[in-house]
Amino acid sequence: MAVKLDMSKAYDRAEWSFVEEVMKKMGFDSEWVTILLRCVTLVSYSVVINNHIGESFYPTRGLRQGDPLSPFLFLFCGEGLSSLMKLGMMENRVRGVKASKSRPPVSHLLFADDCLLFGEATERSSIYLKQILHNYEVCSGQKVNFSKSTIFFSSNSQEEERRTITRVLGVRRSDNMERYLGLPNLVGRRKKEAFQILKDKFKQRIENWSIKYLSQGGKEIFIKAILQSIPTYAMSCFLLPKSLCNELEGIIAKYWWQKNKRKKGIHWCAWKDVCLQKESGGLGFRSFNKFNVALLAKQGWRLFNYPSYLLARVLKAKYFPKTNFLNASLGNLPSLTWRSIWASKKLLLDGLCWRVGIGNSISIWNDRWIPGVTEDNLQNNSRNDGIRLVSDLINEGSKTWNRDLIVNTFTMDIAKKIMQIPLSKSSQADFQVWRGEATGIFSVRSTYKLLQESTIDPNAYLQTHIKKIFRKLWNLNLPSKIKITVWKIAWNYIPTFSNLKLRRIMTEDRCLKCGQEAEDSEHVFQRCPIVEEVWSQLNFSWILNNSHLDLWSWLTWVFSEGTNEQCRSFCCGLWIIWTSRNKFLYEGKISTNWELSKQIKSYILDLDGIKERELTLVTSTRSSQRLQRANTAIFFNAAFDFQNNRSASGLVVKEPEGRIVVAKSILYENVASPFTAEAYAGFLFIPRTGNIEAHRLAKETLTKGEEQYLEGETLRVFYEEQDPTRLVYSEQRERR
Repeated sequence: MAVKLDMSKAYDRAEWSFVEEVMKKMGFDSEWVTILLRCVTLVSYSVVINNHIGESFYPTRGLRQGDPLSPFLFLFCGEGLSSLMKLGMMENRVRGVKASKSRPPVSHLLFADDCLLFGEATERSSIYLKQILHNYEVCSGQKVNFSKSTIFFSSNSQEEERRTITRVLGVRRSDNMERYLGLPNLVGRRKKEAFQILKDKFKQRIENWSIKYLSQGGKEIFIKAILQSIPTYAMSCFLLPKSLCNELEGIIAKYWWQKNKRKKGIHWCAWKDVCLQKESGGLGFRSFNKFNVALLAKQGWRLFNYPSYLLARVLKAKYFPKTNFLNASLGNLPSLTWRSIWASKKLLLDGLCWRVGIGNSISIWNDRWIPGVTEDNLQNNSRNDGIRLVSDLINEGSKTWNRDLIVNTFTMDIAKKIMQIPLSKSSQADFQVWRGEATGIFSVRSTYKLLQESTIDPNAYLQTHIKKIFRKLWNLNLPSKIKITVWKIAWNYIPTFSNLKLRRIMTEDRCLKCGQEAEDSEHVFQRCPIVEEVWSQLNFSWILNNSHLDLWSWLTWVFSEGTNEQCRSFCCGLWIIWTSRNKFLYEGKISTNWELSKQIKSYILDLDGIKERELTLVTSTRSSQRLQRANTAIFFNAAFDFQNNRSASGLVVKEPEGRIVVAKSILYENVASPFTAEAYAGFLFIPRTGNIEAHRLAKETLTKGEEQYLEGETLRVFYEEQDPTRLVYSEQRERR
């Protein structure tokens, strides 16, 4: 049987004394417990009657809802019920449920104030469960609302036992297991119907917001922050049907393109193109199918790296008792949970790689262990059957790579990458990491990016110059509505007369302003006489030199040739030109070229004013913070040589008054990247502004190709050669 408990006013009834005792029993320091409870207990109340404030009184229980600390404190309250259930299992008075004989029993699941208890469907078990709940209520102050609690029986239990247990516990009986944490407890063949509530939530959220008063930037934030977060928890537990994901994306697409609730908007492109990363030409909306798999891959990562947690132990005992998750098979009649997590296994295998320790666990030819090289590329090398493991390529005594063996076995580019892999001077075991992150720790963000990159047509979107242009656009200091408008203009997703004529919405496509040409995107922003005058008055005549190009080529040329400030002004011009065109079409408002140029300049000045106020606020905040240093400060930095893959690390020790005591530099060979060079130097823990001297020392070491140790007079001469002004200033300050 399964009992879902409903706690009456759970947060309001939490006894502070009970929470304090539980924390002390769990081993928390008494001083820490006191400090933590002060955040809760230092509260008083008074009653106001007819504008008269009564005497203050102090409560002894209750946690404030909405306080970020309250859910964590309530976990200590729930720990009491968990301990009672565990004690009952140890005394063999409570028997948890098992999906198979070898699986660990599960007696309860708790999440804040949501409780789900499991036990044997007998009168004896129900009486003891009632006693546990009574003891928990007395100690913690909690109160179970039995009239709202429900019980669910398996099909193996007898009807007489069901009636007896229901009478003993005093709860409602349910033949259909209710939802737990917003998810269905039982999912049959009709999976789409089980998650129909997600569609209802989407529609309800959209109905609550007025489309009319949201700009494109506002709609983007609403979709990303509200709509796309609704199915996140469900997708992290179950693999949703593809048809349902497509329907959810259809609801979002309809909301994105439509102008108001009564009119259907024009879908200018497929939704999969909008879901591309921003630097790849999309808007960065989520593809639910891919994001679903990325979230489930996180569960697979936890099964692989944390085998001791409850779900991992349950699934391992059921589906892969003699192997690990990465080598597990789907099995016969799998549950939806296991089927969902197992679907992400291939993605995990593609994203995992090895970090080399001693190398005795890594196969040279079958594992992914060289950065940027797949096992398929290794198979194409002239295979040396005399070596199988990475440890065969390492000199055991010196803990260095066997250069001659590597060069004779692999091609030059692969050999170079192998030599750049750092080796530990002490014996460290090999371990697997996530190659999508520099830290090696799994993240849903990098996994989703990996999925996207595997399905994008490289010839269509991933040219380097296109990524640079879109990266430059989205990094401009402009409102989102302007950047989204420029994005639409770049892909020709705007309702010009020519585009509407192609879609058979209009029959006439001549420009209403000049009446000379068809109104297409090139005419609106490049060749219309009024627009040409606007660009000239803005000192942007140079962009008209290539006005014969099509719109896409013209925009990419402007972004590649212009500075950030020029591109910023250019984007504002595009937005205001398009806005004035719409005002003329729908409101009959005519703007001259002089008025348009003045409006553009005024808008840019307003943006600069906002930016200046933000900078002033940040500067005043930083100036109020004082940097506290210890008696002696040690700084690290690095310099990197791309051509020869070398780096140098510089170390500088300074006294509080700024005098340099000692400096040292070290030279490294076969360094793969600047990140690795800085890791060698310990730069990750030191701010760059404090490492000027260390960086100068490392750069000089890299130039000379030799390590240095400077102290006393030698140190003074070195920095005098580098920057005499700085040294003189330092000496003057010391004299004072």
